[in-house]
Amino acid sequence: MVQMKKLPVSVTVLTKNEEAMLPGCLESLSWAAQVVVVDSQSTDKTLAIAKKFGADAYNRPWPGYTAQRNFALSKCRQPWVLSVDADERVAPDLREAIAALLAAGPDRDGYRVPEVNNYFGRWLRHGGIYPGGHMVFFRRQGAKYESGRADVHEGVQVKNPGRLEGHLVHHAYPTLELAIDKLNAYTDAEARGRRSDKASLYGLLWRPLERFVKNYVFKRGFLDGVQGLLYCYLTGYYTFVFHLKIWEHQAKREL
Repeated sequence: MVQMKKLPVSVTVLTKNEEAMLPGCLESLSWAAQVVVVDSQSTDKTLAIAKKFGADAYNRPWPGYTAQRNFALSKCRQPWVLSVDADERVAPDLREAIAALLAAGPDRDGYRVPEVNNYFGRWLRHGGIYPGGHMVFFRRQGAKYESGRADVHEGVQVKNPGRLEGHLVHHAYPTLELAIDKLNAYTDAEARGRRSDKASLYGLLWRPLERFVKNYVFKRGFLDGVQGLLYCYLTGYYTFVFHLKIWEHQAKREL
């Protein structure tokens, strides 16, 4: 059997109790010269699975998204870095696009990657979620994650980025319970980062409705059936919960 030549790419994966999702993720990364898994003190078999697949595995307390991603980045050895999550898979067309790009010689320092999301069993194509385009493939030299006003919006900044063909396949929300748990965690992080913002009735009442209508009607989320409705509703609900937590921080300051 001829072994496939590894591509000069380090792939980073942040984990926390991902024993169910991690094997599929790591199987899709067999082409990469290095895989770095940084685990946040999982209580399941996540770390053992990472080591079984030959990843460079690290276990450390959770310091926040930006700090954890920069730690993972510091462990990368290859000239190019791809950042994925445990519930994501590198599709064959993305792997081929990366191989072709590296063979031809990249002319940019970073590339956005389209993503297709499986939402409660359906691949969403409307509502503003597809095709997206996250900056997850970039040169390692000089790269650094920075956060916006909230740590949940961390990213690597690249001038004049390119765009790759192919897809990251995201198994986003197999259950409603997971969707609600992530919504609560992300709104917590965002509200902490923006606690100096002032709460308003506009943010609490109008912004959630505005976001729902924009995604469901104008971006045609209704074409994705019940799952499209759930996605658009939860994006509006996210906005409501975030502004409610801003109000809570403001109320505590005024006590």
